[in-house]
Amino acid sequence: MKLSSCSAASRILAIAVVLSSAACAPSRSSARMPIASSPASFSVYDLGSSWENQHGGAQGLASLAGRPVVIAMVYTHCGTTCPLIIETMKRLEAKSHNVSLVLLSLDPDVDDARALARYAREKALSGRWTLLRGSEGATRELAAVLDVRYRRASAAELDHSNTITILDSAGRIVSQQPSWDGDAALAALSSLR
Repeated sequence: MKLSSCSAASRILAIAVVLSSAACAPSRSSARMPIASSPASFSVYDLGSSWENQHGGAQGLASLAGRPVVIAMVYTHCGTTCPLIIETMKRLEAKSHNVSLVLLSLDPDVDDARALARYAREKALSGRWTLLRGSEGATRELAAVLDVRYRRASAAELDHSNTITILDSAGRIVSQQPSWDGDAALAALSSLR
């Protein structure tokens, strides 16, 4: 789902459609095309949800404004695809100095602030990384906006899309790539300079 300038009712309807979809197997589609952005485009920062960061503090998405953001949805106890997402984002971090990196938990019941902080230490994430968890509703809303499909596969595992999203400094989606396509994500970041 790609949101452009549309009414709030249209956005809510689009989010409801995504939330009601039944099958949510991991996405292995080909690279997505960059999304054209314009000043009238929807900003992720327009979502009013509140989040908790890895330090236990409240943090709204709008606090990320002002620089490009690389954002992905993961969960800390994932041993398969989430580490690939992290490694791709680390490569982007090394090649792009004016970018923030954000991980949002798909499993907010397990990934509390302490688990997020431990994950940041274990993965040796720099101070440029923000790890967030929200309520189940906030998580589903943002997943719908970012077109990240997920579902619980077992008590310990989630199936989910492996998407890295690039936001411009105003929170507009400019590109989405599968996690294994770091080159396309880097090209999208470079276009924002």
